[in-house]
Order: sequence, then C-alpha cells, then structure tokens
Amino acid sequence: MNELFLAWLGYMSRYLDMFDTFFFCLRKKQNQISFLHGWFSFKLNPLVPIIILFALFNTAIHVIMYSYYSLASFGPEMQKYLWWKKYITQLQLLQFAVCGTYGIFLYCLQTGYPMIWFAVAVGQNPIFFYMFYDFYRQSYNKKQRLAAANQPPPAAAVESKKDS
Repeated sequence: MNELFLAWLGYMSRYLDMFDTFFFCLRKKQNQISFLHGWFSFKLNPLVPIIILFALFNTAIHVIMYSYYSLASFGPEMQKYLWWKKYITQLQLLQFAVCGTYGIFLYCLQTGYPMIWFAVAVGQNPIFFYMFYDFYRQSYNKKQRLAAANQPPPAAAVESKKDS
C-alpha cells in the first residue's frame, strides 16, 4: 500500500509539472514547450520497474531545478549566485543515461513482464537524452564560443603581433 501511495503521489506531481508549461505559455515562450512536457509512460503503465528509478531521479532534479527558478525570480541581483544552471541539464543527461542503462539491464535480465512496456519506458531515454543534449549544446556551447570571441587575446598573442 505504501508503494501504491507513493506512486499516486508521483502521478499527482505530474499535474504540478504542468504549471511549468503554463508559465512558459504566459511568458510567450512556446519554443520551450516540447514533447518532454508529456508523460507517456506514467500515463500508460506507471508500474514499469524503470519508472520508479526514473521518478526518484526526476523528483530530485526537479527540486534542484525549481529551486533555481525560485532564486532566479528574485531578480538580476541573484545572477551571481546562479552559476550552476548548466549543471542541472547535466544532471538530467546523467538521469537519462543511467535510467537507459538500467532499463537495458532489466530488459535483458527480467522474466515474466510484458516486453512492450520495457520498450516503451526504456525507449524514451534516448529520445529525452538527445533532446536535452541538443538543448545543452545550443544553450551552453554557443555561450562559451561567444564568451571566448569577446575575450581580449592573451598577452603573448598581442606581443607576437607587435613583433610582426
């Protein structure tokens, strides 16, 4: 009964996650709404074994992520304390890698559970990993290139140009 209650709480928390999408709409940030804002496996079969690990990981990451959003809502003076945003995405990438690997082991080692549910649950991990990696690459690698382009050249490079 405890596991059912915890599963129900996790399921109900998905409704709270819809506020994230709602706020994206209010801010007119439709480009931030994606396939990730669905909950396919939770809706179809919330008892797939991989779902429990995924839910635990996802809950911890969402606590960190919403803590970040809460701090960011205090305005620009908080920006110096919010250096850890990209690490949230890295945690999410780790989540999909670990859950995908765990799911593959479960898929190979388990007996008696309908394989279609493993394919559905585990199959989402590479899709999510790709989507988060693409977001990470576009968001953070571009910023690093721009920051490097805006940096003054090292003193040694300036000196060598003077000598030329």
